[in-house]
Amino acid sequence: MLKKIEQVYRLYEEYTASIDSACEKYCADCCTINVTLTGLEGRYLFAGLPQSDHEALADRLSVWRDKARFRPVYSTNAFAMKCRDREDVEDEENRLEWGECPFLHGNACSIYDLRPFGCRSMISRQKCAEHGYADMDQYLLTLNTVFMQFIEHMDTGGFFGNLTDVLLRLSGGNDPQLATTLNNPIPALMVPPAHQKEIAPVVDELARIVATPLERACDIP
Repeated sequence: MLKKIEQVYRLYEEYTASIDSACEKYCADCCTINVTLTGLEGRYLFAGLPQSDHEALADRLSVWRDKARFRPVYSTNAFAMKCRDREDVEDEENRLEWGECPFLHGNACSIYDLRPFGCRSMISRQKCAEHGYADMDQYLLTLNTVFMQFIEHMDTGGFFGNLTDVLLRLSGGNDPQLATTLNNPIPALMVPPAHQKEIAPVVDELARIVATPLERACDIP
């Protein structure tokens, strides 16, 4: 599965290579403690680091154990299931002022080549600091959601959560404070009608990598 997640990351880079982006090295306004990922992505990150770095990574993250951070109630596919079934969803608290990513050093990512999809998918057409938010077009948001759904699907039965919680759990942490939620298979793809034709080849390629039969695209208003 680690090779497959790498294939998914590469595919995303291919589809976003031509997107107009203001992002560059040392532009770290979106590098917050609120990054989320799947356990599979966490294992990919660990696998890419020298074994000698694993203990140091766990020690570094332990400093962040008690810090406030975004802890998702729903995985992407759990949210899709709620939307499909027209069920209410809880509000989730997510604040930028909770702080920066624990892997940020001198406004540069120290694990850039191994970073999770949540980081890879933050592509803004303008400097976030100048306007206070990332400027992303609607199709990019759809593309990101579909990739997140497939990444979670690959790790069905695994866990999803904040980067700190997931990596500490993978390091052997059994602390009940390490809050994570369950990964789910894709219940329906969250693709609006306007994007279904354009996204279809992406879905086909992702389904081939993940090796799963799937309906092409399901609109969830």
